Amino acid sequence: MICGLDEAGRGPVIGPMVIAGVCYKEDKEDVLKNYIKRDSKGYTPLMRNKLYNIAVKYLDYIKVIIIPAGEINSWMREGGKINRLEVIKFAWIIDDIVRVYGSNEITIYIDSPDIKPLRARLQILTLLGNYREKIRDKIVCEHKADVKYLPASIASIIAKVTRDREIARLHRLLGDFGSGYPSDPKTKQFIKSLKGKDLSKYYEYIRLYWKTIHIE
Repeated sequence: MICGLDEAGRGPVIGPMVIAGVCYKEDKEDVLKNYIKRDSKGYTPLMRNKLYNIAVKYLDYIKVIIIPAGEINSWMREGGKINRLEVIKFAWIIDDIVRVYGSNEITIYIDSPDIKPLRARLQILTLLGNYREKIRDKIVCEHKADVKYLPASIASIIAKVTRDREIARLHRLLGDFGSGYPSDPKTKQFIKSLKGKDLSKYYEYIRLYWKTIHIE
């Protein structure tokens, strides 16, 4: 089994972060390569949706974890860092993959959540406990793994499409706040419109402890 893990929505101030893990049998790689040439950032939303629907037909394993802003808020309120939260979720998915497929015939490609990939890899292995030695040589954790390795590219697409769907749902609840990224003028305007309001009502939707955005 060839597996990949990636996230979408690490940096936004509004909406969830999504972690995706995928696996497929090695003999399916050529057909998947015919469709998927790059990570999610290289495609339009329409094309990502098409590739998502194609990929799920060939994947043997898909695991998606949606981490809402409320969970991120609770984590950061207690002093937690986003890197650590991402590492924990990656470890959960890898643990599940090993339980399903064993440790002998898997290779796992991870887009590093840390500026130091070796540190992220060690943290993940430490969290895996009894599986640590069995899969030590089965995990590849690198920067831009979603660009370099097909399974991570697919995980990137699965995560991004899932987050896009969550953002569409939040638009129906909150109104059009744009992409949710701090650099988006529409998002900035939405955040400013909350000045003086009870922010506890937005605890589940907005990352209130994010340093990249301020309500002025």
